Amino acid sequence: MVDGSRLPRSIRWRIQLGLLNVPELPTNEDEFLAKLTDGNRDSLTQQRSRYETLAELHFANLEHSDDDDDDEEDSDEDEAEEDLPLHAEEEEDLSLDPLTAMVMEQEARDKRREELDLKYRKEKARRKRGLQVESENDDRWKDENFSPTQTLGVIAKDLNRLQPEHHTYHHSRKNLSQHHDSDNNNNNNSSCNSGDGESQGSFEISVKERTDELSQILTVHALEHPEMGYRQGMHEICSYLMLVVEMDLFDQETIPTKSSIHTFKQKSSFNNNQKSMDLTDHSQEEVHLVQSDFLLDEHFKLHDVYAMFETIMVQLQRAYDVTNENGQTTSMEVMGRSVITKLRTVACDHVLFKFVSRLTFPPQLYCTRWIRLMFSREVTGWRNVLLLWDVFFYF
Repeated sequence: MVDGSRLPRSIRWRIQLGLLNVPELPTNEDEFLAKLTDGNRDSLTQQRSRYETLAELHFANLEHSDDDDDDEEDSDEDEAEEDLPLHAEEEEDLSLDPLTAMVMEQEARDKRREELDLKYRKEKARRKRGLQVESENDDRWKDENFSPTQTLGVIAKDLNRLQPEHHTYHHSRKNLSQHHDSDNNNNNNSSCNSGDGESQGSFEISVKERTDELSQILTVHALEHPEMGYRQGMHEICSYLMLVVEMDLFDQETIPTKSSIHTFKQKSSFNNNQKSMDLTDHSQEEVHLVQSDFLLDEHFKLHDVYAMFETIMVQLQRAYDVTNENGQTTSMEVMGRSVITKLRTVACDHVLFKFVSRLTFPPQLYCTRWIRLMFSREVTGWRNVLLLWDVFFYF
């Protein structure tokens, strides 16, 4: 009996998230893979086609929105110019000298800049509070109606904060492809070496490429689900999902196999100084390779990541609902209390349960970030994040 536990992580996660159906009673691993592929061919094709359609639709609308924003900006500038003090020669009734008119005009412009700057800082502060507990009367769903272009700007700022290790496998695969294209497979010219100045620049290009891919997924999701939109921290969840797919694709491209599913030991570490992945270093993790261009396809990387991200966001949507009508308990409060209860019922940590139960402030004050980021910031090392999510998705 085969249970699929030896499949690559990204395929396991899609099965556990309900995106792929498990075949019934396979007798061996090759048969399991064949049934898994054939049984999900139609549904997976529909998932990928859906993302393609959504991306074309929303980015086409985004272009129209950009044109409208430009028109509004031009209109605002015209209105601002009308509101500014007129030049002296146009203010004959006030009999102002030219110097006084110039000073008044400059003061008006400075005041407008200050007002715009204050507005920007207020919006930035509201976005920053996205990972904190909002007040009971903070109706962010209605107040923070960012335009599509504003959403793009917020997403870009968040993506620039990602740690370098998020982008390493993308960079490794890119270099590997370049080496294959040039028929240069020398071991001393490793695809993961990015220590010199030229490779450093290449790594920055890889970061930009991957950031653009993540931005596309996050933007499509935000525009497809305007009631939820984009919230700070979503970029980290999306990036980890993409990292898992990239790891599996890298394994598929670098490890030769004779069977459909092959087990090997991957040794890897991340060097923060060189921004490189050394596949011959200390920490070991067992990886299982699937030779299936259909289940793992570079051309549908974004499509598969979007499907996982959207499914997870459906489960996490309650964590972003901070509305409190007529004094009712919010969804975030319910989820926070559930986390505390599991300290006793699941983790069996009665000491910690008693400690947090006696705290005078509500659970959502410290559970919000835990839940919204799926505890990814509460563990050390990105590999431990993936191991933790293995457990989350299993249950």
